[in-house]
Formats: sequence, C-alpha cells, structure tokens
Amino acid sequence: MRDTEKTRRSIVEAAIALFVTEGIDGTTTRAIAERARVSEGLLYRYFPGKERMAWEIFRENYLAYSGEVAAILDARRPFAETVDAVLRYFARAFDQEPMRFRYLLMTQHNFIARITAEMGSPGRLIEFYLKGAIKRGECRVPNAPLATAILAGPLLQSASAIVSGALAGPLARWIDAIAAATIGALTARR
Repeated sequence: MRDTEKTRRSIVEAAIALFVTEGIDGTTTRAIAERARVSEGLLYRYFPGKERMAWEIFRENYLAYSGEVAAILDARRPFAETVDAVLRYFARAFDQEPMRFRYLLMTQHNFIARITAEMGSPGRLIEFYLKGAIKRGECRVPNAPLATAILAGPLLQSASAIVSGALAGPLARWIDAIAAATIGALTARR
C-alpha cells in the first residue's frame, strides 16, 4: 500500500471513530488530524472539509457492500436461502467492523438520499431482487420498497440494540432468530 493510501486510510479510520463517538457536529478536523497523526493541512489535501469527508466516507463504505450483496443475489438459491445469506453477510459485517457499521447506521438518514440508482447500492440491489421475487410469488409483500424495509428492519434494529446496550452482541448470536422472523414476514400469506 502506498503512503498516500495509508495516510488516507488513517484519516478515514480516525474520522469514523470520532464521528461515531462524538458525532459529526461534535468532531473537529483538528481532532481528526490529531487522531490520524497528520497535520490539519494534510487532512485538507484528502478532503476539502468535514462535511464532504463525512459524505465520502459514508458513500465509499456503503457502496463497498454492493459487490458481495450482488454475488449473494446472483447465486440462484431459493428465496429463503438468499434472504438468509444476505442477513448473515450483514451480521458478519457488523460484528467484524463495528465502527464502520455504526457509522453507517448513525449517518444513513443524512446521506442515503444522495445515493443514486447509478451507484448500484446494496439497498437498491436488494429492492430489485425482491421485485423479481414478488413477481415470482416467492415474496408475498406486494411492494418492493416495503419488502426491502422489512428485510432490513429486524437486522438493523437488532444492530442498533447492540450499539445501545439493550441487546448483548455479537449480532451473529441472534441471526437465526432475525432470519426466521424476516423470512416469515416476507413469505407470510396475506
């Protein structure tokens, strides 16, 4: 890895940690630079400002999930197995990179509307998959955006409960129950 890539990664990791613990508004570029062990001037060579940094970190990390989600959705498994695999993938991501996942959870409402269809986001990939599953009669929720919310809801709420301390981690500990509830909700006869 080149020095510029290491420096950028150090800045991003410092920013994520501070954004999660202090909030974006409560974090200064000076604090990010200090934590990353770079000068504040160098930080500005990588990001023009804190708000732009927060957006770019969200976009890059959120879209990084797209490749794996696409591979899961393209595997041509039965519907329940596909949903289960998607949920298990995100549970592993939460458990393996908790700060990254927490950052995405806490900033999604600020930035998700900026993600365009052309970006190929994991949410849009899942929605497209569910649209086909509805047409095939595999998913009984009549609306793909609603089905996407139902798929994500139990997992994200459980992750949030772990973050708040209301539920003991790791998320993998609860994935069987989360998957069963989610698949049940998506396939229940109406």
